[in-house]
Amino acid sequence: MKTDIKTLADREIFQKIIATPNFQKSELILTYISVNNEADTVSLIKYCFENGKRVAVPKCLDKNGNMEFFEIKSFDDVKSSYFGLLEPSEKCPKIDSFDNGLCIVPAFSYDKKGYRIGYGGGFYDRFLSKHNLFKIGICYDECIEENHLYDEFDINVDIVITEKQIISLEDENERKRT
Repeated sequence: MKTDIKTLADREIFQKIIATPNFQKSELILTYISVNNEADTVSLIKYCFENGKRVAVPKCLDKNGNMEFFEIKSFDDVKSSYFGLLEPSEKCPKIDSFDNGLCIVPAFSYDKKGYRIGYGGGFYDRFLSKHNLFKIGICYDECIEENHLYDEFDINVDIVITEKQIISLEDENERKRT
């Protein structure tokens, strides 16, 4: 995607995220720090810092798919690690309570049921299976597919946001939980 088109798409995605009621009422935002061609989360993180929302970013603990989130107060709290991804430094506190939080879930692609193609390893699926969080998937509209293959261990998001649309799956996910 060309830089100027990506910048405009990222701005649209950002505006849609901050306008959602779930984001507005959440005090804790769990999010990855975007790299390369991923939908931008850096602007979202800066917005959270400026607007009194707590921010936590993931750290992969091992090769078995275990991941935890740690609170950051600025970008000075992160360092480059595995595959050049930015992770929290050792001084960051681990998040144990996810009350009033939501999670921005990374993906290469989402389908219209909120399932994703990620980076492999099942880190997010394992984490999300243990925590009842509102989940927002973000990607570019060109990365939306009709259906992805998924299994019983895959966790879908509650909404998918692109620069052009919001796909809400909240009602379907609520029926699954009850």
